[in-house]
Amino acid sequence: MKRHAIALLIGAAAGLASSGAWAQAGVINITGALRGSTCKVNGTTPSGPSPVPVAVMMDTFATTSLRTAGDTTGLKGFRITLSDCDPATYKIKFDPSSATTVNTATGRLRNTTTGASAATLVEVEVLSNNLESINLLSNSGNTQEIIVPPPTGTSTVAAPFDFYVRYFATGAATAGAFTGTLPFSIQIN
Repeated sequence: MKRHAIALLIGAAAGLASSGAWAQAGVINITGALRGSTCKVNGTTPSGPSPVPVAVMMDTFATTSLRTAGDTTGLKGFRITLSDCDPATYKIKFDPSSATTVNTATGRLRNTTTGASAATLVEVEVLSNNLESINLLSNSGNTQEIIVPPPTGTSTVAAPFDFYVRYFATGAATAGAFTGTLPFSIQIN
């Protein structure tokens, strides 16, 4: 029995000794920076875990304008204005971790209304200031940047970000309510 155990230990040690050799090939250095809340969003200072709400009230349309997948209607503009910002380059980034409210296949906002009162086969598409579709998961199409210069005297500089939304049919849409939420963050360069 002892011989068998010793043979197993020697075999295991030989296996470890014969495993491939490796050497450190490089190193990854990660740097970054965080800032305190440097801007107001639509006139309100963000505080803690409570984001500043931006309400977008879409108009009501007949389902006849959304009969086929790919049909769109109801283009509506909205603005997110940053103010009292430090001098820098700013960008609005939509939160890709919001996959519960964003369709991961299309990058558009899902309807979170449930039950018989919910509109079906319709999503909301977010568009940039130049009417380019924005994939909410990857932020592709979201190219708007605003450079905030140093203030002159007592003036403050506002950075207005314009976006649009519209209904987007994924099939023959049915009547009902549409609600959705879309978190965003401020990227500072």
